[in-house]
Amino acid sequence: MLPDPDLGHLKRSPIELVVFELLLPPGAEPLGAAQMLEFKEAVAARGWTAGRFESAFRRNLKLALEPGEMLADEARGWTLIGREDPPVTVSVFPAVVNIQANGYSSWHHALRPTLDAVITTVHEVLEPPAVQRIGLRYINRLVDPEARRADHWRGKVSDEFLGAALHPVLGPALAGSQQQLDLAWEGGVTGVIRHGAFKDGAVSNSFSYLLDVDISDANGGNFTPGRVLSVVDGLQLMAVSVFQQSLTGQYLEVLRGRTDVFGVPSRTR
Repeated sequence: MLPDPDLGHLKRSPIELVVFELLLPPGAEPLGAAQMLEFKEAVAARGWTAGRFESAFRRNLKLALEPGEMLADEARGWTLIGREDPPVTVSVFPAVVNIQANGYSSWHHALRPTLDAVITTVHEVLEPPAVQRIGLRYINRLVDPEARRADHWRGKVSDEFLGAALHPVLGPALAGSQQQLDLAWEGGVTGVIRHGAFKDGAVSNSFSYLLDVDISDANGGNFTPGRVLSVVDGLQLMAVSVFQQSLTGQYLEVLRGRTDVFGVPSRTR
């Protein structure tokens, strides 16, 4: 199993986006505008306020029986747009509830209360009989304007992740890399890590590093807010542990703000 993570705050957080997804049994009807207004007001009563809501569509592609054929499954729903800057969004479809936040500050003081409010409201307004899957995804973007080659991330990202970037002949020629790791733990919890170095036009075309950690629980079961939140808390701890296992201890100290560079104490401490 994964080791317990260090839950200290990252002053230099690399998080670009956090996505929570709740998969419900199929067959429910889309909410009407009046029902969505009720949902919006119920969430506000629990501490998360949306400025407005708007219609939304979700399309899933599925393999058909014929080789090479794809079927599109389109669902209609609504998206609540929060008052934060940047705003948290909550999308409600008949079989999926999705929460996205790209202004992440902390789990317990920012996102967790929003999840609590939304999950409780889903239980009371949608009344789903069960939950099929619970997922939590952290998309991290590590940046350094001085990273002119992919192997610049040696000593920051775990060597086991860097792979070909450390090759003595091919590494210097590496223009980008994309890898996917599929993980499975006891208890029906799975993970997907998508990672790699890429030339980042937003940072002077230097090499940034993507670390996309997606943890999910597909055990299913009865829908109760307490149970769902307990599962989410467990997924969050696992996601943080996976993130920390992917980086070196020295670089984690830099992200925590305890050092400016390796071994040099931060002047802001």
